[in-house]
Amino acid sequence: MTLINAFQVLCHYLIEIMAVTCFLALFLRVLAHRSNRGNQAYFNSFSRSVIKHLEEEETKDTFVDDVDIWLEGLLNKVKEFLPDRSLRFKRQSGDRSERLIDYTDGKQSIIIAMKQQADALKSPNIPNCAELADRVLNQDTKWRTILGFVPVDVLNRGLDVLPNLFVIGGIFGTFVGITGSLPLIAGIDITNLAEAGPTLNKFVASVAYSMNTSIAGILFSVTMTLMTALFPLTTIRDEVAKNFERSIEFMWYRIHGNKLSHAERQVIHSLSQLNVDLVKVLSEIRDDLRSEKEGTQSERKLRKGA
Repeated sequence: MTLINAFQVLCHYLIEIMAVTCFLALFLRVLAHRSNRGNQAYFNSFSRSVIKHLEEEETKDTFVDDVDIWLEGLLNKVKEFLPDRSLRFKRQSGDRSERLIDYTDGKQSIIIAMKQQADALKSPNIPNCAELADRVLNQDTKWRTILGFVPVDVLNRGLDVLPNLFVIGGIFGTFVGITGSLPLIAGIDITNLAEAGPTLNKFVASVAYSMNTSIAGILFSVTMTLMTALFPLTTIRDEVAKNFERSIEFMWYRIHGNKLSHAERQVIHSLSQLNVDLVKVLSEIRDDLRSEKEGTQSERKLRKGA
């Protein structure tokens, strides 16, 4: 088949091709939306749980000495509140084995990724929390892909441009159809209108089909636009990334926001103890002065009585 023949077949079945493309796009849109909803529940649960535990720690006014130990304890507490993401399908009752991918992409995924970023939290300079959140999220396969192999970002960009492509494809089909039909008019013998009837009918049918491609393109474009509004992808992912970025920022401030060196804490402790000792000494001096004053007054009374 030559390129020209392929082009003619494409133009002839343009509406069918756009219909199949629209159906596949709608299917992928709904599938991606469901996957994003699951990711939203999982990662937002992590963010909310982290912020909740950090707020509880703030009330205790404690210091973070060892970041690794503190982070390990925090993540172990948070892990209990995460929804289960282990396996999408049921296992056989006798099969208790668990693959590595089920562990790393399951409930433990975010825990493992956060432990790998402990060095960024140890830095006394606040890290780029947006970049750090993006790096952690993209370690999760279910966040990066749909069905394990379709990149979400690529899919999202492709679905976003489809409405415009449908309109362009419809207009393109209309112009190509009209252009291909015009030679039929040129071949009409105006002196023999009886024989020109079938040619005119063929011309009108060809033009009508060409116009239908524009109508179909507009309908498919409107359908995809409505589905984009009903099943958004970017909005959900941006919200998840923002919440996750906020939780990382809270963790860094918990570690470094009120952190003092060991020597500074020793000085504060010594000053506090000195303050207690001074209060005690002043209290003893006050008692001695009061006793001395009372003794002096007693002596004066005895002298006056004598």
